[in-house]
Order: sequence, then structure tokens, then C-alpha cells
Amino acid sequence: MHIAHNVTVGENSLLVGQVGISGSVKIGKNAILAGQAGIAGHLSIGDNAIVGPQAGVAKSVPDGETVSGSSAMPHRLWLRMQRILPNLPELAKKLSEVDRRLKKFEEKQDESNGGKNG
Repeated sequence: MHIAHNVTVGENSLLVGQVGISGSVKIGKNAILAGQAGIAGHLSIGDNAIVGPQAGVAKSVPDGETVSGSSAMPHRLWLRMQRILPNLPELAKKLSEVDRRLKKFEEKQDESNGGKNG
């Protein structure tokens, strides 16, 4: 664990192993910083906030917020992204196909309108 200069840690807060906290960070009461979390300098971690394991926190975390990931984000968003991530190549392929079909459709619409939009 590394706690830099001018860091304040509120009552009943839990700092798990290998946490790194840069200078002038303020950690509120009852906060949890999970293992290997890193906090950039001059930020605030709110009361009852949770920083997930291996999270990289680059902006302040409000009271009661749970963040995960690197760069840290709201935990529920991180969970949704993790579920989507393996599907990104297929989604990108489908999006390209839809874009191609839409352009083809628009060209046909322009032709049927005598080259006028609308």
C-alpha cells in the first residue's frame, strides 16, 4: 500500500492491499478501496463510496458511488461494458452493413425524387 503526502482517510474506511493513493486525496467515511486500486492526486472519494479492484480513478467519486475499471466509471456501466465487449467485432460488422444498406436506400430515394432531397 502507498499513501502519499497530505492524504486524509475518513473513519471506518477500508484500504485493501496494494492500493495506491496520490497526494492530497481526501477519502470520506466508510469508503472502500479494493485491492490494487489507484487514486490520482487532488481528488475526493466520497462517504460510503466503493472503488473496485484494479480501478484507476482519475476524477473524484461522489458519496455512495461505486466505480470500477480503468479509468474508473460507475460500476453498473462497467458491468454492462464487460458484457458487450466480447461482441464488439460482430456489432461493428453489423453496423457497417446497416450503414451500407442505408446509403444504398438513400441513393435510390434521391434517384426516385429526380436527384432532389426530401
